[in-house]
Amino acid sequence: MSPREGRIFGMEHIPEKWLTTKIIHLGSVANEINPETGFDFPDAHVCISLQGWLREWDDRVTIQPSPFPVIKNPFLENSSAFLSDEDLGFNRSSLDYLCSLFPLLVLTKGKYRAEFYWQDKIKSISDNPGKVVDPTGAGEIFAAAFMKYFVIEKKSIEKSARLASALAAISVTRPGIEGIPTELEIQSIQKVQ
Repeated sequence: MSPREGRIFGMEHIPEKWLTTKIIHLGSVANEINPETGFDFPDAHVCISLQGWLREWDDRVTIQPSPFPVIKNPFLENSSAFLSDEDLGFNRSSLDYLCSLFPLLVLTKGKYRAEFYWQDKIKSISDNPGKVVDPTGAGEIFAAAFMKYFVIEKKSIEKSARLASALAAISVTRPGIEGIPTELEIQSIQKVQ
């Protein structure tokens, strides 16, 4: 089954108590969330990790970049989006289109650099992680931390990005779920940044 045929996740799968959260992070891995689904989170800021909508695979499960589907969904107009150069297949030709869909688009560029497309401006940040043991989940930690600082704590894009980048940099130094920053590490980063 192709990823575009396998979409299975919708509003009916979301627990009712989650509908009142301040931030919703949708992270499609294998196109299991239909970008045309009418998600309705009236009191939340929605952020979307786009990687699952930007990949496809063949019968041998070889993953390759795929163009972002052309969609008309008002739900996207108030969302923030996160993706990487790798998600784009290192081809930035669709970046203008993606920027037109989302008021805030964050493009991570490897080596803990990121570009932020917001209010017709581009801002860049970078960080230097320690020894990389396991990069899995660093993007999700970056996105979640960024949205917490930017949306809930109302910090600037630059400050939110530095905090998020520092936490993602910590996360790659340990394997698996051990990479999730501890409360003490989060507090320490907040004091330094």
